[in-house]
Amino acid sequence: MPKKTPIVENMKIKELNLKQERFCQNYVGGSSSTFGNEVWSYIDAYRKDLPRIPFAQMTSNQLKDYNKHCAQASNTLSIPKVRERCNELLDKLINNETADRELQKVIMQDNELPAKVAAIKEYNNLRNRIKQLGDKENPIYFKPITDIFVNGIQNNNSDKKDSEVAKKD
Repeated sequence: MPKKTPIVENMKIKELNLKQERFCQNYVGGSSSTFGNEVWSYIDAYRKDLPRIPFAQMTSNQLKDYNKHCAQASNTLSIPKVRERCNELLDKLINNETADRELQKVIMQDNELPAKVAAIKEYNNLRNRIKQLGDKENPIYFKPITDIFVNGIQNNNSDKKDSEVAKKD
């Protein structure tokens, strides 16, 4: 008989068997091939004998097994205690520190400038580093240095237009 893993939530004890817990762990915090993929999370938790090969290379029996596991994975994820455990694990996995760390990774990378600029804007927003002047109907924003740098290279007249608007108010 499979061992049970207790989950304490709102003073109620709910139990998952080891395979259900493994499914939840794979689905929420597993490898890149199982994270968010209920079918491969199910296969890893319940059956290890189905190889990870492209669908085009699967035999007809392997495809039948895979399709059977699709239904079983969906059924597993529809069990309330399994869904609750996945949500609990996600809440632990994704928090302010994780989001800040991921944002920092995007800011520090140099491969995709648009993503980097968007991340810097988001960082500035989160840290309240962008000040708004004027009233709600006619707001004036200080430009973040990233906008001046990126837009300034593409269009040197953008700074003139902004300064003219600021002088009129």
